[in-house]
Amino acid sequence: MTELRYVPGSNSFSLHDVLTNHADYPHDYQIIYHSNFGKPILEEGARFLAPMSGISPFNDYAKAGLKEWQTYKGPTKDFDEMVFNIKPLSDSNHQTVAAVINKAGNSGASIQFDTRQLPMLTLWKNTDTLKQGYVTGIEPGTSYAYPVTIEREQKRVKQLQPGASTAFDLTYTLLHSSEQVNDVEKRIKDIQGETKIDVSETPIAKE
Repeated sequence: MTELRYVPGSNSFSLHDVLTNHADYPHDYQIIYHSNFGKPILEEGARFLAPMSGISPFNDYAKAGLKEWQTYKGPTKDFDEMVFNIKPLSDSNHQTVAAVINKAGNSGASIQFDTRQLPMLTLWKNTDTLKQGYVTGIEPGTSYAYPVTIEREQKRVKQLQPGASTAFDLTYTLLHSSEQVNDVEKRIKDIQGETKIDVSETPIAKE
């Protein structure tokens, strides 16, 4: 069951999803909210922001972009996709936020989510040509984007008992001014606090 909540005139909307197991047996589940953002927010010099304890490349190809994971290139022919696995940090209410901000810092988009519901975060960079698809994905999830066999081996696949339900709550916000961008940046910095980011060059799994 999905609810879309929007207050007319607001610059944000919220999703409330409820997943229920109607079967007579336990069932595994995975969910990733793949949200794409492109121009005019995405551009050369745009930035990705999120509080985190660690980040690692999804595969060997992504290693080449690890040092620039916070920033974006302009449209780049044959860029292919680069994916990074993130361990998000949250506040005392288990809320966190991830955002993509334009170069000037006066517009962007953010996603707030609950790390008890969605403990993983995937950053997908696809800064290929405009026609090929110049986009980035911010992806809160119950697991990372590896095949289910890998996610099950690494114990990130969750399970619902018969008749049980679980909920997911996310808020998407469009940032229309430098003040709104600054508010999100401050919140992210507050959640990050003194925690150092562990940047690992080794993928946590191989497909």
